[in-house]
Amino acid sequence: MQTQTIYKFFLLFLILALVQPCAAQNKEDSLLRLLETEKNERKKVLLLTELTWLYRNKDVDKSISFGLRGLALANNNKFDTLQPKLLNFLGVSYRNRGSYQEALTYFIETEKKAQEVGNFEQVAYALQSIGDINNRQKQHNVAQIYVQRALGVFRQIKDKRGIAYCFFSLGLIHNNKKEYYAATDFFNKSLKIREELKDLAGMAACHSNLGEVAYKQKEYGQAIVFLGKAEKEFEQAQDYRGAALAYYRLAENYLAQNKLTEALTHTHKALEFSEKSGNLEFIKQCYQQLATIYAQQKDFENAYTYQVKFFIYGDSLFNQQKSQQFAELQQKYSKEKDAILIDKLESANKQQQIIVALLLVVLVSLGFAIFLMFRNAKDKKRITMKLESQAKQVQETNFSLTMLNEELSQRNLQVERTNQELKQLTQVQNKLFSIISHDFKNPLISLYGSLIIFESDDFGKEDREIAVVALKNELDQTANLLDNLLHWSLRQMKDNVIKKEVFDFQEIIKNTFDLLQPQASKKQIQLINQIQESLWVEADKEMLTIVFRNLLHNANKYSFENNKIIVFSTQMPDNEQQVMIAVRDFGKGISEKNIERLFGLEHYSSSGTAQEKGSGFGLLLCKDFIEKNGGTIWVKSTEGKGSTFFFSLVSNKTKLNVA
Repeated sequence: MQTQTIYKFFLLFLILALVQPCAAQNKEDSLLRLLETEKNERKKVLLLTELTWLYRNKDVDKSISFGLRGLALANNNKFDTLQPKLLNFLGVSYRNRGSYQEALTYFIETEKKAQEVGNFEQVAYALQSIGDINNRQKQHNVAQIYVQRALGVFRQIKDKRGIAYCFFSLGLIHNNKKEYYAATDFFNKSLKIREELKDLAGMAACHSNLGEVAYKQKEYGQAIVFLGKAEKEFEQAQDYRGAALAYYRLAENYLAQNKLTEALTHTHKALEFSEKSGNLEFIKQCYQQLATIYAQQKDFENAYTYQVKFFIYGDSLFNQQKSQQFAELQQKYSKEKDAILIDKLESANKQQQIIVALLLVVLVSLGFAIFLMFRNAKDKKRITMKLESQAKQVQETNFSLTMLNEELSQRNLQVERTNQELKQLTQVQNKLFSIISHDFKNPLISLYGSLIIFESDDFGKEDREIAVVALKNELDQTANLLDNLLHWSLRQMKDNVIKKEVFDFQEIIKNTFDLLQPQASKKQIQLINQIQESLWVEADKEMLTIVFRNLLHNANKYSFENNKIIVFSTQMPDNEQQVMIAVRDFGKGISEKNIERLFGLEHYSSSGTAQEKGSGFGLLLCKDFIEKNGGTIWVKSTEGKGSTFFFSLVSNKTKLNVA
C-alpha cells in the first residue's frame, strides 16, 4: 500500500514538472500549424510576430527568419501599424545573437515607425532597447538618457511591464558603472513588478542579475542563491539563452571559491544551453572558461582541446555552413570526375575524337562562363560596397538626428525644471512674506497694546497675571518661529550643505525631552520614550534636532491636558536599510482635508488646545530637512483622537524596540 502511494506521488510530481514546458511547446507548435493553413495576410504577420518573440531566446536564427518573413509581408501589404512591434522583436533577436549594429538599426527604425502610427508603447520599447545597446557598448551615460526617456513614456501610458523593463535596464547600467547599491535597488523594483505580472522569464532575469551584483561584491553565497532561482526559472520558461547565462555565472562563483568540480559541471550546462539557443559569442566564452578550469585541474589534454575550440569558433556559424557546403560540392565534383574517366576508358577506341571535341567545347564554354561570373561578381561587389556605404551614411545621419533630438529634449527638460524651481521659489517667498507679515506682526501688536494697558491704573493684579501668561505663550511661539526661520535661512546661505554623521538618535530624544518638559508639565502631559535601546542613524544631526523639536512641540501644542506623548520606532517594511521614527499624541487631530495641505506651501495653521498660535512653517521645514537626509515624512490622524507623525532615516547598526 505504501509503495503504491509513493508511486502515485511520483507520477503526480512528474506530470506537474512536465506541464508547463509542454504547454509552451504546444503553443509554438499550434502557431506553426496555424501559419501553414492561414490565408489571411494580416493574420500571418501577427502569427510570425508572435513566433519571432517566442523563439528569441530558444533559437535566435529561427526567430530572425520568422521576423524577416513577417516584415516582408507587412511591407508588401502596407500593414504600417503591425511593423513597429515586428521591427522591435527583430532587433531583440539580433541583439541576442550579439549583432549589436543590426539590432540598433532595427530599434531606430522601430521608434521612427512607431512615432508615425502613434504607437507610444513601441516608441518606449525602442528607446529602452537603444539604451540597452548603448549600455552593452559601454556608452553608459547615453544609455541612461534613453532608458529614462522610455520610463517617462511607460509611466505616462501606465505600462507596468515596460516600467519593469526600464528598471531592469537601469539596474544593468548601474551594475556596469559599478554602482552596486543602485543596481540592486532597480533589479528589486523590476522583480517586484514581474512577480505581480507572473512573468517567469522576467523574474529569472532579475534573479540572475542580482546574483551577478552579489558576485561582483564577493558575496558568493548570496549570489549562488539568486542564480539557483534564476536557472530553475529560465529552464521552466524554456529560455535557453537566460539559462546558459545563469549556469555560466554559477560557474564563475564556484571558480572564484576554487570549487573546480562544481564550476566545471555548471560551465558544461551553460555550453549545452548556449548551443540550444544558437548564441555563438557565448559558446566561445564557455569554451574559454572550460579551458581555464581544466588547466587549473591539470587536465592539460582537455584544456588544450577547448582552447583550440575557442580559437576555431572565432568564425561564425555562417562560415561553418559555407565550409560544409563547399566540402559537399567538392565531393560531388570528385564523383562526377571519376565517372567521366571510367566512361572514357570504356569507349576510348570508338569515341576518342568525339570526347576530345566535346571537352574542348565544354572548356571553352566553362571559361566563358567563368569570365562572365567573375565580371558579374566584381560588378556585384562594387554595387554592394556602394550600397553598404550609403546605408552606413544614412544610419549615421539617423543616429546624429536622434542624438540632436535627444539633446533638444534634455534642454527642454532642463528649462522645465528651471521654471518649476522658480515657481517653487516664488511660492516659498510668498509663504515667508505671509508668515512675517502675519505671525510676527500680531505678537508685537499684542505686546505693544499690553504695555499700554499695564501703564493704566485700572488694570488689576489678576488681569495682569492672565495677560502675562497669554503674552508669554505668544512670545514662545514667536521665538520658535524665529528660530525655525533662522535655521532655514542659514541652510540656504550655506547652499544646503548636508553634514551627515552616524549618531545615536537617543541623544536628540533626551535633549529635546529636557528642553520641552516645562511646557509639557503646564498641560500635565507625560513624555514617554518607548525606544529602550540605542538607535543609530546616519544623518545631519543639527537638522534632525530641529525636526524632532518641531514635531514634539506640535504634539504638545495639540494634546489635551492630562495626557501623554509617545515616541517609538520600527524597521521600514519595504526597506531594510531605513528605520522609521514616530511621535504620537492624543489630542485634537487633523481632518483629511487639512492633512493634504499640511506639508504644502499653501499657508495653513490652527490653534492648539490651549489656544497656542502656529504658522505651519515648522512642518514645511521638517519635510525639507528629512528629504535632504534621504527620508520621507507623513502623518496619520483622526479628529478628536490624536495624530502620529512618522519620518524615515538611513539606519546604521540599528537596534529597534517596536512599540
